[in-house]
Amino acid sequence: MRIAFRDVATAVLIAVALVWVPGTIRAQGRTPTVERPIAFDSAGRVLVLTPTLAVRWKLAAPEWPLGGDWKEARMFSTESGEGVLVVQRVDGAVARYLYGASEFVSLRRVIDAAALAFGSSEGSTRGTTGFELSEPAGNVFVRNQTVLGLVAYGPAMAAILSDNGAAAGGGYLLAAGSAFFVAARTVRNRSVSRAQTILAFHGGTRGGLAGAAIAAIANADGGPGYGAPILGGALGGTIAGFQGARGMSDGEAASSGLGADLGAVTTIGVAGALGAFDDDTSYHKDGMPPRGKAALGGAIAAGLVGYFVGPRYARRSAYNVTAGDVDMVFTSAALGALAMNAAISDGTGRK
Repeated sequence: MRIAFRDVATAVLIAVALVWVPGTIRAQGRTPTVERPIAFDSAGRVLVLTPTLAVRWKLAAPEWPLGGDWKEARMFSTESGEGVLVVQRVDGAVARYLYGASEFVSLRRVIDAAALAFGSSEGSTRGTTGFELSEPAGNVFVRNQTVLGLVAYGPAMAAILSDNGAAAGGGYLLAAGSAFFVAARTVRNRSVSRAQTILAFHGGTRGGLAGAAIAAIANADGGPGYGAPILGGALGGTIAGFQGARGMSDGEAASSGLGADLGAVTTIGVAGALGAFDDDTSYHKDGMPPRGKAALGGAIAAGLVGYFVGPRYARRSAYNVTAGDVDMVFTSAALGALAMNAAISDGTGRK
């Protein structure tokens, strides 16, 4: 039996059609899901939510499903009127939460109330600062904590173990290395804002200085006497700054540190001008004079108060205060203090 070429070609075409045509029909029959970006609030101002803003506005279940393992969230609407919350997590994954029409109305009502309450509590002159909050800091937090490990945690641990040279070296490496690994793990597991990075580093450095002042007040003797309070102050200041900066903007975090620095430095300066640190053996036998110890204690207290009062500068300003603005304020204050000191020294040195 002979099979013509024409019959073979026809059979091949039929087979191809049976395979290709149904797939094409199915592909053409798929309906795309169209999602359009929308604002979280009724005024259309909040297009992106960050963990800092969520904490500040106290967003919580049942309207808000997220904890602390995300970077940013955006809202989209579907053609059916539903809302889709699209969340970028810290590990790079994207999560989607479907909101029914009534559920999205409830979420928008909560956000509108939070935005209104926030704006009312900060005054009418603040401008748009309330919506310009801190963004994730990324590896800057790791870098800052590594620096703290090298200049604060490590030396303090080495001082604690200074009675044994080998142990002191090992303690330095352990403390400095732990700072890096703990910070890197923290960034991987949660979103760390720039405000938290700023205030954690500031609290760590100033906490270490406060520890040294406490050791001087207590007439500490030897490395362990200084190392323990310095390490405790640096770690405590870092943790307190990290936790306290949740919900702050970059400017508020920097203003908090500015308030602490101005309070402590002003106290020390006034006490020094009044002779608190003059060496007067009639008041003491060894160590720092009692008035000097009182001045250091007052500086620590003034610094703590400054941390709480400082953010008011950024919150009550008529413009959005940035960390750079705060640095300029501190630089100007430092230059003014140096100029005043030079003028006083010149005046007292004349005959």
